[in-house]
Amino acid sequence: NHSTWLTFMRNRLLVAKELLREDGVIFVSIDDSEQAYLKVLMDEKKKKINFITNFVWTRKRKGSFLSKKVRKMTEFVICYSKSEGDLSLYGEDAYSDKWQPIVKRTNSLKKLYFPKNIIKTTLKEGIYEKLFRGNNETGILFLNDFNVKNGIIIDEIEVEGKFVWTQEFLDNELKNGTEISMSNKFGFNVLRYDQSEKFKAPSTIINRDNNVGTNEEATQELADMFDVEIGTIFNYNKPVSLLKYLINMVCFEDKNAIVLDYHCGSGTTGHSLLELNKIDEGNRRFIMIEQMNYAETITAKRISKVIENNKAGSFVYLELAKNNQNAIDQIQNCKSYDELIVFFDEM
Repeated sequence: NHSTWLTFMRNRLLVAKELLREDGVIFVSIDDSEQAYLKVLMDEKKKKINFITNFVWTRKRKGSFLSKKVRKMTEFVICYSKSEGDLSLYGEDAYSDKWQPIVKRTNSLKKLYFPKNIIKTTLKEGIYEKLFRGNNETGILFLNDFNVKNGIIIDEIEVEGKFVWTQEFLDNELKNGTEISMSNKFGFNVLRYDQSEKFKAPSTIINRDNNVGTNEEATQELADMFDVEIGTIFNYNKPVSLLKYLINMVCFEDKNAIVLDYHCGSGTTGHSLLELNKIDEGNRRFIMIEQMNYAETITAKRISKVIENNKAGSFVYLELAKNNQNAIDQIQNCKSYDELIVFFDEM
């Protein structure tokens, strides 16, 4: 069984790699029975693409209590890139309104100088003498006295502590508009100037913390869309939230990307991409391929329903002609552009 399945996957992965853009990424959803075999296959040197990570997706809220060994709660999404160049994957926005500490107990001691009237504070008004304040691991040694007035430290201060930043880095942050504050426990915090322009890389764990749903929710989504009982229309479809998360991970800033899904099933990929375009007015496109006969009755109808609901988008549905090989032969026999045009018109 492993051998047959691996041959099936190998043939398709070879073609997929050829179609993958140089800065493109491939995700492969897989359970734990084949995950190890698949990774070895994708790591083969002759077909080498670059392993990024193995995401773990929480596919169920509750596992089956019928199993006496384990309750299966997760599946994997293997991620590879085609090139070895720089790759930024979007996980979530950085906090644009969150104050962050700049002292960590694992850092080495550094001295920092702060100009007057820079540091906001919740300390009571008055003069504070130079001394060590705070606990042993994250405390601060104040090297001069300072005065607090109207919630501002009005003196220049020099301090020593386990700071994350160097003086050069601090000076640049202040120059660009980063704000500094001191708590009533003498902790230093910063509100950085450019956080709204930054984002965090994705976690290797994909679950509700990323607003990603489960298989149960995916089944409900499809049942609601077709107005049928749960489980009567399609089994094992992925939730829209999962595909949106994965596509957005790569295409967050690329609003003209093309996403290929050559095992498209019920069409969740196309559904998710259309939803993303609706959110950020993108022009991303999808190509979806399915060999089973539900491609017309379920997949295409689902995409039509999404387009109708969103009042935006379009797609073309095609079936591979039975005489496809004959067409290929005739195309190859054409000896000029004009002959090709004539043949295409006839076809």
